Amino acid sequence: MDLNYLHFNIGEPMRPLLLVFVLSLSSLSFVSCSKEESVEVTNLAPEFSELQSMAFNLEEDVAKGRILSNSTEADRNIIISAVKRSKTAVLALNKDSTNISYIKVLVESVREYQSASKITRDEAKLDRYFKRVAELASKYAQIAGLDIASLKWKQFEYSFSDGIAPFGSYADAANWTTDWQQDMPLALIKGTGTDAWLISPEFDLTDVDSISLEINHMFGVDSNARETGVEFNRAKFIRDVYNLVVSTDYQGGDPSSAKWTKISMGKLPTSVDFHKVKSGEISLDRFAGEKITIAFHYAADSKKVGRHYLNWNIYDFKLSANKSIGPVESRPSSILTDKVQGSLGNFQSVSSSAEGAQWTYGSGGGNEFAVINSNGTDSTTWLISSKYDLSKVESASLVIREIAKNIDLRNAKILISSDYSGGNPTEASWESINHKSAKDVLDDSWNDLTAGPFDLKDYIGKEIVVAFEFTQKANDRSTWEIISLDFIGKGEAISRTKLSLSYETPKPIEVGETVKEVNLAEVFADLSQVTVSGTPADFFVNKRGDSQNIRISGYKNKNDGVIRLISPKFDLSSVDADSILVEHSLNFAKGIDPKELVKIYVREAGKDETLTQLSFDDFPLGNSFNVVKSGPAAIPAELGGRQIEVVFEYKSFDPNFTTWDIYNLQLKKMK
Repeated sequence: MDLNYLHFNIGEPMRPLLLVFVLSLSSLSFVSCSKEESVEVTNLAPEFSELQSMAFNLEEDVAKGRILSNSTEADRNIIISAVKRSKTAVLALNKDSTNISYIKVLVESVREYQSASKITRDEAKLDRYFKRVAELASKYAQIAGLDIASLKWKQFEYSFSDGIAPFGSYADAANWTTDWQQDMPLALIKGTGTDAWLISPEFDLTDVDSISLEINHMFGVDSNARETGVEFNRAKFIRDVYNLVVSTDYQGGDPSSAKWTKISMGKLPTSVDFHKVKSGEISLDRFAGEKITIAFHYAADSKKVGRHYLNWNIYDFKLSANKSIGPVESRPSSILTDKVQGSLGNFQSVSSSAEGAQWTYGSGGGNEFAVINSNGTDSTTWLISSKYDLSKVESASLVIREIAKNIDLRNAKILISSDYSGGNPTEASWESINHKSAKDVLDDSWNDLTAGPFDLKDYIGKEIVVAFEFTQKANDRSTWEIISLDFIGKGEAISRTKLSLSYETPKPIEVGETVKEVNLAEVFADLSQVTVSGTPADFFVNKRGDSQNIRISGYKNKNDGVIRLISPKFDLSSVDADSILVEHSLNFAKGIDPKELVKIYVREAGKDETLTQLSFDDFPLGNSFNVVKSGPAAIPAELGGRQIEVVFEYKSFDPNFTTWDIYNLQLKKMK
């Protein structure tokens, strides 16, 4: 081997000595050691002894075919040589740790190993050994004053075989996921209309002088012939969409809160085929002494790249440095992912109306989801999740994967409750979390969205339920699909329990059916009376045996005036009623139309300016206590969907001191 390759800052006279030393090692056997060597091993200091033990184990693994059996002969010989030479140098350093020649042999053995191609299943065991060799060489080179800053060894590597973590991800629409392709794990993102980040753990480079990154990746850029709004421009798309960036101030969460520096990705994929490309060594020396985060930023804004076909696959991420970077802490990882799979499963649909649209199971585009489509009715429908127990987590955020088409996100709410137990959703306390996506929801398009992350700090230690509230109007043509709920954070796993729903969707109301009936005497304490003029009599509860009604009469005190009785409020947004029926009687009217003495109005709650007199065909004649059913009378159309009150007005004057008995009030559906 050419020793000039090492580029050490030492004098030229050392080279002949090193050459003689290296050549003398060639006669050593690989799988055995001499009697003298065995004796030396027993007297090794702990740090040397551990390395020797690791080297002997590697030798045994090679001899028995446990590693390197599938490597090429050339690579196998390079690695065998590197192990043999480093092992012998360790023995020598145990005797004289300041001898520069031995330190240089360690350095060269690491470089020799790094130059060889390794089979993935062999690499982990070999890397552990050579990382220790490099650390030992660095330690004693510093003591001896030998400059080996150019020697870097692997500090961190990840190939996404166990999911995204220890990386994190953040997106406003489609997000990074992991998969296996051709027996290789990878992180991947595809499509347009998204701004997606794959974010590394934080790396502490405080003590590092030299650091580099290597990535193995592939991206594809292809023209979509149906895209006419944005011209296909491969070079521009590669430049704008695929970004490798570094931050020294990223604290987590939304990446836009930090400052990022775009860096070179080294050798780039062609983007026209499926060939993976190794970037080569990407220098990060400018960030030495800092704490850094590295991110793959996929900026596929559909306004800039249209709907052309784009994707990015990351297969391997390797960080090397000339000194240890210390422990690496994972980004917050998924504690629980609740997906729709095969059916709604633990998710349940609840609607305010039997005619309303329902959430159902669906699949398409490689996804499974709970889906709801508007069906031409005015209704609200909820998709209710399991109950999630957050009692054992330290921190958590919620990320929701969804797809929307022709939807106003103001009518597609994401709600969280800590007190919903399966009844009417409107009777629980819900927090509406900010669902608005950072990207536009394009009409007549399937918009792949990611909502969140939403910080659940206020719910740690509690049980929560997540609901998706879909409100539609008769002319809507919306679709909403929920794919998954992902809880990201720290702590033990979140347990989930399917809710037992006690709420039943109201049955369809038939024409002519009574929607709501109120005995006004039973709620009299909640009613209010308002004097309009004069000194009228008061309404009161009239009891007759087991029955009771509301009565008013001006006869006893010869009252002269007008008074009104105000009914409870009725919410027509949740009560499917369009008419009113009143059961009542009127007696002792003298020579006057009874409709001049008693009148029944309807108004928007609390608003006299909307007061409208109801028109009844059947009305008491004013000469008996016989109960008459007046109505149903139509509620004015302009009050539809609002809160209303029924107003009963009584007028008395000499000689008409009539007696008015009011029994029941009914809201009915007549259309």
